[in-house]
Amino acid sequence: MRPTKKAQFWVFVSLAGAGFSYYLVDKGIPQGLFLGYICILNVGKYIEKNYPPRKRKGDMKTLWRDEYIRLKGWESMTDIQRHVLTKKAKSSAMKRQEAAMMKELRELKSKHPYHQSLVF
Repeated sequence: MRPTKKAQFWVFVSLAGAGFSYYLVDKGIPQGLFLGYICILNVGKYIEKNYPPRKRKGDMKTLWRDEYIRLKGWESMTDIQRHVLTKKAKSSAMKRQEAAMMKELRELKSKHPYHQSLVF
C-alpha cells in the first residue's frame, strides 16, 4: 500500500520541523529538543506503517542453525551434523538429519529455557 499525499505532506512537515528544532537547539533554546523528538517520532511511525521490513528468504534457516550451534556447541557435534550445518541439504538423508537436528533443538530449548543468557 502506497502512502497518501496527505501522509507524505505531514512527513515533509515533520522533517522540516526536525531541521527547525536543530536550529533552535543550536541557538540555545531547549524547547527545540522536545520539538525534535516529536517530529522524529512522527517520521518513525510513518516509516514503520508504510515501509515494513522485508522478509528475506532463508533467514529462518540461518537462525535455527546459529541457535543450534550456540546451544549444542561446535565441538560436541558429529561430522555429519557439522556438514548439515555448513552445506545446503540436497539429499533426502540430509533433510532427515536436518529435521532430527531441529527436533533436538526444540528439546535443547526446553532443557535450557534461559539459553540467551548462557555463554558458550
